[in-house]
Amino acid sequence: MAAHGVNYRKSISPDRNQLLPEEQFRMLAASMRFPRRLAEQVALQPRGPGAYDVQWGTDTIRILVLREMPDAEQNLVWNLFSSDPARITVAFQRVQPQLQTWSSILNDLLAYYGLEGMVMPYTMEQFEHDVQQRLLRKLTPEQRLEGLPPEELLARLSPEQRLAGLPLELIENYLKQ
Repeated sequence: MAAHGVNYRKSISPDRNQLLPEEQFRMLAASMRFPRRLAEQVALQPRGPGAYDVQWGTDTIRILVLREMPDAEQNLVWNLFSSDPARITVAFQRVQPQLQTWSSILNDLLAYYGLEGMVMPYTMEQFEHDVQQRLLRKLTPEQRLEGLPPEELLARLSPEQRLAGLPLELIENYLKQ
């Protein structure tokens, strides 16, 4: 079992000296589409619709192909990430009452997929950028500038912008010094 699996096992075991048996845990990988390149390199054993096992050293990893997962109640969360707009919309409508207890980033992702639809791929980088932009728009100018040194702010301004708004008398007094 990989390091993350061991850490998870330790965190949920009732007693750190008596860990839950390793057989009670599985490693999962999720993919929106069938992993063709991986299948060219290692044998994928079908285990049901959308589920494949692969041997990785001494571990067996279950690969879930989200676009192939059956439309079943237990797969609603997986369907949210299937990249199939119809499946995402149906899953979103069915889990919407539970959204109050989910994280705000997941809510943002679900709202994007479920309410606006999805006509083109949306990467994690694009999602993070969109979240950052929304957060920036919520900040006041003071909050956005907080922590920036004056030199950094001034370096972004032209000489004309630096002088704009200063009384002529103040500028002349400064130049006389």
